[in-house]
Amino acid sequence: KRIQRQVILLLRRILSQISPDKLCSITNTCIPQFPYDDDPAASSSKPNTDSNTGEKQSTPKRTVLNKLLAYVMKSIVLTVKSKGKRSGEGATMNLEHPDYWVRGTVVADLALEVMILLRDMSLGNLGDEWKECSRLCLGYIVFCLTHIPDESRSEDKISQNRGLWLALAALSVMEDNLASSVTVTRDASVKVDYCENHDDGRTKAIITCNKCGY
Repeated sequence: KRIQRQVILLLRRILSQISPDKLCSITNTCIPQFPYDDDPAASSSKPNTDSNTGEKQSTPKRTVLNKLLAYVMKSIVLTVKSKGKRSGEGATMNLEHPDYWVRGTVVADLALEVMILLRDMSLGNLGDEWKECSRLCLGYIVFCLTHIPDESRSEDKISQNRGLWLALAALSVMEDNLASSVTVTRDASVKVDYCENHDDGRTKAIITCNKCGY
């Protein structure tokens, strides 16, 4: 734990002295450009096989923040609720995939330090270049959430979809106004009732629900 904390502090120093483009070239990642592709997966030439379902699937671009977000992903526990069930079941992300190096568990307070680092990057505390880069990457990751294929949205598959977990990690460090900037807008003249995603029938999603528009 002490060594991991020192690595995070060292990473903060390094990031303040290296440009996003340079780190991209070192890690073979990218900085998505806005406006984002209509189909994020179509821009990736590297298919991958999901380690949990065995299915081949297209993967959106790997951003320069993915590995930091993977550390946050590993600390998240998602409660999955289904109709007809009184209590939810906790789910965590399996990161046994070559794109990530996280193994075992992540201590919550260390994940919080990485979240603070990511937020500082997006707020410009590590320089304007990292501010612009972070906002583009975080926005892109959340944008990709709206393009998860329907066949991957079933209850038994969605909880192990890496796109979902990346988006959860990204949302945990995003400001509301940044989250709103990647929201899919709805025609206000068309009246649509809240769907079952809104348990109380009135609370809107931070990112617009792509089923009912709220």
